[in-house]
Amino acid sequence: MTRDYLLERRIAGLKQFDDAIRLLSAAVGSGPEAAKGELKAQFEELKKSRNDFVTQIDKQVAAL
Repeated sequence: MTRDYLLERRIAGLKQFDDAIRLLSAAVGSGPEAAKGELKAQFEELKKSRNDFVTQIDKQVAAL
């Protein structure tokens, strides 16, 4: 039961991260030059947060 819940949260979380990553990627591609550096930094931080999220959920599932 806990495993199923964690796997459902993993799927839902990944969808949210992936939606945000797509939006931010589009902003990086079409944003003004003056903002691209900050947008790229936010994009990289978001990707790192996504990877951290997956790692933590996977560790919790593996511990069950």
